[in-house]
Amino acid sequence: MRFLVFYILVVVVAIACKKLDVNGEYVPSSRAYTTQEFFDLYEPQPGYFNVILDSSANPPKQEVAIGEYTVSFYPDSVYRLDGSPYKGRAMVKFLPLTKPSDFIFTSRPTETKFDLLESAGAFHIMLLDKDSAELRTECISLEYPYPSMSDSSEALQLFVPATRDNGTPIWEVADTSQGSLSVLIDNIDSVEVDSNFNCEGVCKIQAQFNNSTGLNWINCDAFWSSTAAKKDMVFRFDDSEDLVLDDAFVVVIFKDIRSVMQAYRVEKNKYVVRNIPVDLDIAVVAVAFEGISLYAGTAEHNTSGGSTVGITLQETTESEVAALLKAWD
Repeated sequence: MRFLVFYILVVVVAIACKKLDVNGEYVPSSRAYTTQEFFDLYEPQPGYFNVILDSSANPPKQEVAIGEYTVSFYPDSVYRLDGSPYKGRAMVKFLPLTKPSDFIFTSRPTETKFDLLESAGAFHIMLLDKDSAELRTECISLEYPYPSMSDSSEALQLFVPATRDNGTPIWEVADTSQGSLSVLIDNIDSVEVDSNFNCEGVCKIQAQFNNSTGLNWINCDAFWSSTAAKKDMVFRFDDSEDLVLDDAFVVVIFKDIRSVMQAYRVEKNKYVVRNIPVDLDIAVVAVAFEGISLYAGTAEHNTSGGSTVGITLQETTESEVAALLKAWD
């Protein structure tokens, strides 16, 4: 019996020539030698903003405007880690992740253990004293506008950091059983995270949470098409006797829903993502190292098509790979 295997092959467009220095030595195409080192070079950096915690102020809530975001603190609920109250000058550490490249460079794909998420933004928020020591805050609120979700039938929920069994980062629905997390929509009454609510157009979301246990990440997402048909996708590098990869990273960018998933190696040059909804436009970007050489490849595909996509890797430069990963922001 003969078995025929068909797969879609999409060729990359990232080409670079090897460069030699004045002594004829090969110049590495990147400052990094692993994909994680490469992402560290481009990881978004937090901003730091001053706030005065003054419980006699009227109103007592102190707000910090950071671009389109407003972070608020309540002075009577701020403590040192030893439990003593803290007043006076403090510093807000704030890092928003709102674009696909933000999630890629911080190695925080927008997925749970089993499902793809559509992100309305993930945020790292910490409050530090004047000596940069972490403070415990019983209540922080974050307000920001966001475009309505692409699938209006899905409810927005709060997610917190988690990991797979292999240690890779994912997100999980926040546990609200102790009342430590709540959400306000347009300053309406507080609702439980597992309640069903949606916005149209541009909304203001205010999330309040207790980070006394060290919770400093908050992610507002929706399960994307959780009732839609799903499939597994396979991504293959072209087999080459001349290319033996030391390290590789394959990421799937969902172009219309602000979401990214990391593909996982199951064989030498074979990577898989599972439970992808059908009929979504995706871009696949692969970054790989062989010794001190940097390679990249990309492909575009619709998930209603074939289940296997071929990726051709070519040597490229650090700046070209960074531009490739930001192209779908």
